[in-house]
Amino acid sequence: MDKEREELCRALAKIIAFKRAGKDKEAEEWFVKLVSRLAVIKARDSDAKG
Repeated sequence: MDKEREELCRALAKIIAFKRAGKDKEAEEWFVKLVSRLAVIKARDSDAKG
């Protein structure tokens, strides 16, 4: 779980850095990756709860 949390935080940091640098396209790409990863985690957790 800690590794997942690190990956999510890293992705969020990249989004912020790209937005601050005015690189909206890169920020959007990382946002999509972040949301996709969150969806996978949520689905996995929902399956685990049964």
